[in-house]
Amino acid sequence: MSWTDKARISAAAQAVREIRDNTTIGLGSGNTILRALELAAERIKKENLKITFIPTSYQTEIAAKKLGLKTSDLQEDTEPDLALDGADQIQWRTLDLVKGGGAALLREKIVDSTARRLIIVVDEKKLAKTLGGPNQYRSR
Repeated sequence: MSWTDKARISAAAQAVREIRDNTTIGLGSGNTILRALELAAERIKKENLKITFIPTSYQTEIAAKKLGLKTSDLQEDTEPDLALDGADQIQWRTLDLVKGGGAALLREKIVDSTARRLIIVVDEKKLAKTLGGPNQYRSR
């Protein structure tokens, strides 16, 4: 397993620790969020949690359904308790961030802004000294 994969799993595991029973979770998209979803599914099964997910992309929705997770949308659940999302770049001193321009961006922004809490799940590879500048990641 590569260092990047280990970092993604670690970041995803930290985020999944914040999930509570009887909550609605907004889900962004991308590899790290998919890892978080897999870990959440394991925890839900192990602890018999009642969680509803609001996916922001077709990819995330399909993954949630394959894992047997309950999904919803913002028309039914207008205020998620928590949103888990990724970012393309984070300025490490200010935590300002850049979101990608992918197809799910609008839905991600809507879900993120309506959630009571937002956790941005990234690994060290996404850190930069200044936004728009090079990422500070160095291979280990």
